[in-house]
Amino acid sequence: MPRIGMDVYPINVTDELSGDPILFQMRMPGAKMRNKYNNKSIVRRGRKTEFNAALARVEYGMKLLVGIREGDFLIPPKEHENYENLQDSLTSVEDSDLKFLTIASDQSSPFYTSQWKEHVEKYGNDLIEAAASKLFDNPASVEDQNVDVEDDDEEDIEKN
Repeated sequence: MPRIGMDVYPINVTDELSGDPILFQMRMPGAKMRNKYNNKSIVRRGRKTEFNAALARVEYGMKLLVGIREGDFLIPPKEHENYENLQDSLTSVEDSDLKFLTIASDQSSPFYTSQWKEHVEKYGNDLIEAAASKLFDNPASVEDQNVDVEDDDEEDIEKN
């Protein structure tokens, strides 16, 4: 399938804690943002090198995030700004008496909260990190069609 020219792409991430697929709507980073991401990921100070890839993925992933699928995130009811109107919509979690409310980024949804991004960053920054990794670290792969693996000769490999 060819790459489709869109402003926003669906990015699927599997949540290893719940086992559920999570769908994010994210913009593609441009060259300038990729450069800033790379600069934030590895910082050199004199002779010291800091590896900040996780922090960079969350920070820049949040900048690219434009939407979530309704139902992919549940939050404690009192954290939802429309809690009073949604008390009949509380969701139980398996093997627990705890109740939660779903959130949505779509303003036409009754579960919409203007703070949806803050909730995603608070409760799913690991998922944002995984989605950002797809966009920044591994957006494409290159296959060399001219490599013939069977012709490798062990005698040509330099011994260490």
